[in-house]
Amino acid sequence: MTNEIFVSYAAADRSHAEAVAHCLTAMGRFPVLDEWCLAPCQPSQTDVDAKIEQSSACLLLIGPSGAGPAQSMETRLVLARQAARQVPVVAILLPGADLDTLPPFLHDHVAIDLRQDSSAHVLARALRHSLAPLSAH
Repeated sequence: MTNEIFVSYAAADRSHAEAVAHCLTAMGRFPVLDEWCLAPCQPSQTDVDAKIEQSSACLLLIGPSGAGPAQSMETRLVLARQAARQVPVVAILLPGADLDTLPPFLHDHVAIDLRQDSSAHVLARALRHSLAPLSAH
């Protein structure tokens, strides 16, 4: 496992994903966003699977539009591998996200709620807290 943090997001939430990635970088982590780390054009499922497998944690960003098809596939893969690898999975509720439409299997993974305040310092504090167990290893 690496110090990489896989960030799964819907295309409509790209700006939030980039803010999370910049915050992770400032914390000395290595964010994995499809646009930054995967092959240009359309990354293959094999590329995505490999990055998820190598990651030390996975962040699932949930925005007002919900999960897109690619994010839904990534979420299923992340959760399927979580138990075997004991990799932290953290769901992040973005501004406008509707908790009532959150898939039931994600309710136990919500650790960061940015619906009321998505400022950089709130995000950084929440990420440090949620990813603290990784620093102990």
